[in-house]
Amino acid sequence: MRRGACPRRHKPRGGRFAYQKVRRERDAVAVRRSSRRSAERRVGAARSAWKRLLRRAVLALVAAACATGCLVFLLLKLSIHIDSPKRADAIVLLGSDNKGHGEVQAASLHKAGWAGQLLVADQTVAWNVTSGELWTQHLLELGVPRSRIHRVHVPTDLPWQALDAIGAELSRRGWRRVIVVSHPWDSGRIRFIASRTLGRRGIECVFCPFSPSADQSRHAKTRERTVSIIEFVIDLFWRR
Repeated sequence: MRRGACPRRHKPRGGRFAYQKVRRERDAVAVRRSSRRSAERRVGAARSAWKRLLRRAVLALVAAACATGCLVFLLLKLSIHIDSPKRADAIVLLGSDNKGHGEVQAASLHKAGWAGQLLVADQTVAWNVTSGELWTQHLLELGVPRSRIHRVHVPTDLPWQALDAIGAELSRRGWRRVIVVSHPWDSGRIRFIASRTLGRRGIECVFCPFSPSADQSRHAKTRERTVSIIEFVIDLFWRR
């Protein structure tokens, strides 16, 4: 063979039919390889699609978790509001606990001279028993004169109507600044409602919630925080 010339492809022995057989086998092998490559490409594309979908789902879950965490943190910050005491016309007792910390806080503010009158929210807490009766009795035991304690009936579990009723009583008595005593986890929610009920009557509120019990269990604290967040969201999006 001359240098630089292309090598001649020798036909297999057996003649024309043998050559066609070999050619068919080569074509079949090429088709199988091509089919295998196509299948591998399809499988690779499907895997890539699933990976992209999984990646997007993970990113969406992470974003949702971050947004939920930020929302919960914001609601926790908003659910508590504490002001420094100011001279006021009256102290409004809106909430307490089973150990009477609300009454103790109200009596302490009264004895310190921040306000001369006490307005007690009177709502049903049990059969034929109202919060006004219980809180008034405890305030009397703490040394608050009966003549300085005033009870106003408010609806149970209806904060908007309750603060409306309290606002009407405050306006009737001509009191324009009050110190509000409540549970600390309800102070932010009550401040939000009071700004839209008492605020439109021109009544200024100073929030001095009582400190919860130090021996309260972690489960009880978590439950109170969860309930306060749920109630805050309900009051935030629910109107009278």
